[in-house]
Amino acid sequence: MAFFSNGEDKLKLMILFTLECAEMPLSREQIATVMSENGVENYFDVCEHIIDLEANGCIASVPTFKMQIIVMTPRGEEIMNLFGKNLPKSLRESIEGFVGRNKDEFRRENTSRIITTPLPDGGFDATFALVENGDAIFEIRIKLPNALQNQNRAASRADCLRCLNAAAQAA
Repeated sequence: MAFFSNGEDKLKLMILFTLECAEMPLSREQIATVMSENGVENYFDVCEHIIDLEANGCIASVPTFKMQIIVMTPRGEEIMNLFGKNLPKSLRESIEGFVGRNKDEFRRENTSRIITTPLPDGGFDATFALVENGDAIFEIRIKLPNALQNQNRAASRADCLRCLNAAAQAA
């Protein structure tokens, strides 16, 4: 029986293989998406295996702007070199294909953030950030009004436009 050929060890190797295919750090959610597409349905199992891999020094969680990303360590790379071929070829091809088709989306998700926070008046505070090497290199914060405030502003703008049009016609 090959090493990593059964349940939990196979899932851990799938996580390492996913990181290897991506050639970039991924979030827990991105890893869980890849696992889900390849028959691992339980998000909590995936998170538990990520914790185990981190405890064993195979991966590391790196805090970035408002999230954490997962990177493979040299120990994880060593395990992949030793045991990566023990994953069934069809599974490797499936993971490679899914990651390849979604790599641009994963990169976009990891380099831009949109964070919304509800405000007491019903509006939202929105933060838009571009992230490089884990830090926000460009950030914009916007207060978005609630529906009533927005209607009042629209009515005020309409009144202003009517006045401007009337003044223009009178001139």
